[in-house]
Amino acid sequence: MGKSKKIIDVSKKSFFTSVGILLFFIIVATVLTYLLPKGNFALLKDGTIDYSNYIVSDQKGGINVFKAIFSPVLILFADGGIQPIMLSVFLIVIAGVFQAMLDCGGMNAIVTRLVNKFKKRKFLFVAVMSLFFMCLGSFFGLFEETLLMLPMVVTVCASLGYDAVTGFLVCSLSTGVGFSVALTNPFTVVYSAGIIGANVVSGIWYRLLAFLVFYLIVLAFIYLHIKTIKKGDLPLTEKASDNLSSEQKVSEGNRKTFISYTVFLTIAFLSIIAVTAIPYTRDLSTPILAVIFLIGGFIAGGASFGMKNTLKSFGRGVLSALPAIAMVFMAFAVKYVLVEGNILDTVTHAITSAISGKSKYVSVLLLFAIILVLEFFISSSTAKAVFVMGVLSGVLKAGGLAISGELLVLIYIFSDGFTNMLFPTSPALLIGLSMTGQSYSGWLKKSKLFFPIVFIVAIALLMLATAIGY
Repeated sequence: MGKSKKIIDVSKKSFFTSVGILLFFIIVATVLTYLLPKGNFALLKDGTIDYSNYIVSDQKGGINVFKAIFSPVLILFADGGIQPIMLSVFLIVIAGVFQAMLDCGGMNAIVTRLVNKFKKRKFLFVAVMSLFFMCLGSFFGLFEETLLMLPMVVTVCASLGYDAVTGFLVCSLSTGVGFSVALTNPFTVVYSAGIIGANVVSGIWYRLLAFLVFYLIVLAFIYLHIKTIKKGDLPLTEKASDNLSSEQKVSEGNRKTFISYTVFLTIAFLSIIAVTAIPYTRDLSTPILAVIFLIGGFIAGGASFGMKNTLKSFGRGVLSALPAIAMVFMAFAVKYVLVEGNILDTVTHAITSAISGKSKYVSVLLLFAIILVLEFFISSSTAKAVFVMGVLSGVLKAGGLAISGELLVLIYIFSDGFTNMLFPTSPALLIGLSMTGQSYSGWLKKSKLFFPIVFIVAIALLMLATAIGY
């Protein structure tokens, strides 16, 4: 088995930058426990929280400094400590399963079959591949992982007479936009909805509408780019394809591998829908989906790759997920400090008061802007979901937002996703650009109309959703 790239490849610079930012938030949260007044929402006789009744406490001082320092570990012993554990297990399973899928050629097999089917209808192939990668981002939450497919997609596009930028748009941009208009993305929709108690399925029809709208926008952008391609642009494709090993060149995928992983991905998709749709399983969606992915992934990998090789690849995937898990624990630690310092309810009450009295349209725009700002600093969707949705769940229950949980999830995925393909703090964007020979400034110039249109449409969809009471 040749050694392939890691499914989650976090550079040291990206890791330490993200950890530094989260550490900054932990420090800020610690300082706030000494500065802000303490208080809690009242408890009703049945033990439920009365979010309409905030009681100021006379407690002095802040959180114990040692508790703050060791907060990423102490969260395991606090209320809700099972959450970071289950999320970490899920990340491990996803990383391991898709590493095996990559190593055995499962991804290559699926893409290659599509190439062979549409090689005489070039733009139809581009449209199908763009839809395929959008679905990977929207349904399964893949983003950085598809960078491993980028060199192959670039080579395929070259064989069709297109350039490397076309491959980048078909693969990376489509995946990023799909991630932004998520339908069942476990890391944004399912997890954030679970935090605030929203129903994933009840609001999926509007997200499907958004998915179709943005798919047409992406397709139009790719088409307009293709129309501008000149012969002088094509050497760029050769530069990108030079990075491919002979094993990565486009070839007919193994039939058994293709069937195994097509069946697996279909079952995984249907499982996400079913688990999140049934009320009795919704609260346990993370462990249930982890088990389904684990069993299905090993069956598909074993049938295609052999169990020994699958285990070896799974282990590599697990190791690649460890930096992401560390960041998740640090994100949970921010909330832990606020809770232990007895100011989480204070922060929630302050946000509730700030938004209260404003129209729901203004509230939606304010929340959209707040999460956009956080996106610049924290690229991890799960880390932001833990922090942002954890606080907003209290605001929602306190009545500070005259909107539904489903709309709050829509605001979150819109403001969280699109900037992954825009902000220079996105490692996946910078890596994808470098793999196709583009500069960041060149990308900004090329997409100068795309992103303004995207944000205008996103805001319009949010306003429409607000107007119809979504």
